[in-house]
Amino acid sequence: MWSIHQTIFAFQARGGWKVGVHPVDTIAVREPSAASRRCVVKASYRPRRGGGVQAAKLHLAYLERDGVERDGAPGRLYGADEGFDREAFGRPLAGEQRQFRFMVSPEDGDQLDLTDFARRFMEQVQTDVGRRLVWAAVNHHNTDNPHVHIVVRGVDADGDDLRINGRYIAEGMRWRAQELATRELGPRSELEMERSQSKGHRAGRLHGYRSDARGPRVG
Repeated sequence: MWSIHQTIFAFQARGGWKVGVHPVDTIAVREPSAASRRCVVKASYRPRRGGGVQAAKLHLAYLERDGVERDGAPGRLYGADEGFDREAFGRPLAGEQRQFRFMVSPEDGDQLDLTDFARRFMEQVQTDVGRRLVWAAVNHHNTDNPHVHIVVRGVDADGDDLRINGRYIAEGMRWRAQELATRELGPRSELEMERSQSKGHRAGRLHGYRSDARGPRVG
């Protein structure tokens, strides 16, 4: 388990990962056991300056493209509950400087209700960071490994600038996703672990992501 009292704010931009330091409350997450369900979490960051606003619109359109849902339908953007407003989510927000993008791929995603999983995951993330986040997600079933794309706006629900603990991005979010999947499906059996090792976690190759993706490496 780790905990720190500063944010090592890490984000992916042209030229590689950038790091800054800001005060923040402690975030403590315990590393799951070897029997926990495996999960890939990949994070990226996009600035809103320049062409970032238009790029954000195009990204949402890409996530909602045809053929990505289980039945081949277009992707459906959703939020924390059924009151989610798709149009409102896409509008510019005052003071927003960045947008966070996450891909969450449980190894056993085909056995999970991804919408429920994503909502419980983001509820836990909000608890961990101590902020009410502005977020939306789309489920993708168009690969061998069903996964969720999550977009988090760069200001929280109170309109304050959002910065996320870099160590939490690197490890904590993945560990939280593993906790949720394990709670839902139970620990992996020895046979499942052997099969998993033999076939590899193909979700790590989605869009070039590594199977052992741990997010940005920070000092």
